[in-house]
Amino acid sequence: MADLRGRIVVVTGASSGIGRAAALGKRERLALVSRNDDALDSIAKECVGSGGEALTFSADVADYSAVEEIRGFAVSHFGGIDVWVNRAAVLIFGRFEEVPSPMLHRLVDTSVLRFVPPRP
Repeated sequence: MADLRGRIVVVTGASSGIGRAAALGKRERLALVSRNDDALDSIAKECVGSGGEALTFSADVADYSAVEEIRGFAVSHFGGIDVWVNRAAVLIFGRFEEVPSPMLHRLVDTSVLRFVPPRP
């Protein structure tokens, strides 16, 4: 794997699961993103303790304007972005035919589509 020390990395879904694992123990300059402020603060402290630099940004990536705000935040604080790790996701439990359509749209929007810029 490439050495990313000193690189600027945005990690969405950083409060738990794979997003959290992607952030911990790194020495990069991290912009950690999640909807869970308390978890973000805790993970940021762990990253700083491991020798990294970490800033937090609370956002729901299902909202494309929030994704643009994340980009602007990372660029304004770090001067750019070298790596973007998309780990934000929505989980739904239930039989497919019983899950309400708005929940399915939220799952696809968060996990897949919101990282794709709208096309004209």
